[in-house]
Amino acid sequence: MLYENKKNYIGIFLFIVSIVLLGYLVFNKLSFILFTIDEYFTFTLINLPVSDMLTMTANDVHPPLYYLLVKFVLKLLNAVNFNGNVIYILRLLSMLPFLIILAISGTKIKKEYGWLVAGLTSFTLIAMSGFMYHYIVIRMYSWAILFSLLSFIYFKDILNKSDIKSWLLFSVFVILGAYTHYFAAITSFTLYFFLFVNFIKDKNLQEIKKLLLSGIFCIIVYLPWLLVLINQIKKVHNDYWIPQVTLQYLFDSIMYFALITTSNTIITILALFALIIFYVLVIREFKTNPNIENHYILYGILAFILTLVITVVLSYVYKPILRYRYLLPSIAIFWFAISIYTNKIDNKVILGFVLSLILILGCFGVISNDDSFNHFYGEGIANENLFEEINSDNATVFCIAPYASIEFGTYLQTKDIYSTSKMIYGVPINHTKMNYVPLKKIDSLIDKNNGTIFIIKGKATDFNLTNKTLEYRHSIAELDFYSVNKNI
Repeated sequence: MLYENKKNYIGIFLFIVSIVLLGYLVFNKLSFILFTIDEYFTFTLINLPVSDMLTMTANDVHPPLYYLLVKFVLKLLNAVNFNGNVIYILRLLSMLPFLIILAISGTKIKKEYGWLVAGLTSFTLIAMSGFMYHYIVIRMYSWAILFSLLSFIYFKDILNKSDIKSWLLFSVFVILGAYTHYFAAITSFTLYFFLFVNFIKDKNLQEIKKLLLSGIFCIIVYLPWLLVLINQIKKVHNDYWIPQVTLQYLFDSIMYFALITTSNTIITILALFALIIFYVLVIREFKTNPNIENHYILYGILAFILTLVITVVLSYVYKPILRYRYLLPSIAIFWFAISIYTNKIDNKVILGFVLSLILILGCFGVISNDDSFNHFYGEGIANENLFEEINSDNATVFCIAPYASIEFGTYLQTKDIYSTSKMIYGVPINHTKMNYVPLKKIDSLIDKNNGTIFIIKGKATDFNLTNKTLEYRHSIAELDFYSVNKNI
């Protein structure tokens, strides 16, 4: 009894720490500025008509649910004549999934497993890996994490009782995840695979029928986006920006279960050791007692590895698609499974050892995320200052790259903005406030212009700058900002 009380106290402490970390995010200094290339892209999309927004979303190879959610929030803000900082509101929208995770941890998870699992779940899903960072970024990742976690929670109810409610909730959260991020769909596929293997092993034809009905239901509900997905797959195969997976990137992806960087050798070795220990302990427990809960834990830790394996295979046989952050939905499931297993440990020495590993990795994760925030804050301020200068000078801006046009063209408030692309992510240039200009005519326009001139150029863009007097100003995600000084 005393042993259980101590576990409860540890769980309550970690739960409180998780709340404090969420509070830190709420009052983070990044709240009022944009600081990543993706956030500028998000702001461009949500300020377009819904039809154009969906077209650009499709051409960016993402599903649309998150952008539709943001669009809905903006309409609500407009309806109440909101005059505050929209960036801050949208950051809160990205934090909302973790608030829901806290609520689930303190209710359903605590009721089923106790305070230790509730505390470990909430702590690991904010302190580890890139969770904290992605709860503040104005993108879809935090929602993909939430939907994947919820689908796995009701995956357990299917294993236990397989009633209509469990299947329906599992299917709904799978669909929501797939409409939010494709890697959530890949992780969901692994869960369906585990169910199939489980039912085949038990020769349970009735459950296989339910599994097939759930899959058919998901496909039918996903049909409106399925044709778009097929076209996106063709687009990715023909041309996509993600580089091929190297051994170093694969190792870093594996380590992303806990670390956002492998630059610290000692912590990286500790993380690798912890990952091996987790798998060894869980598999040993499963072999000793292969009950439903141990099946569930095993499926949870395998979901991460299987998602990574599927992604790497697709990257080599089809086209590279792996980015660290795409793994977060499966990593959330991994840490929830580890939290459940940790609560089952009866040996005090092993429990203390496992908790120590989790706490050390978690503390390092918080420090690493804070360092990232400081770095991106500096980048964000530099961006803001540059755009303020461009806007205040009412400069003429030439965007010599489609992604430069969409990410910054509509964010700038200056009078004359030109793009060298007629179509930007599938949307005609005349649907935006930019004007089309052929690349070869830029020189003559610069010669006729007496005001301030800026050129936004992709590093790989073939455009001759040597005949002009140019000053390097800033670089954001492979985009170089130049000003043209005609007085020299």
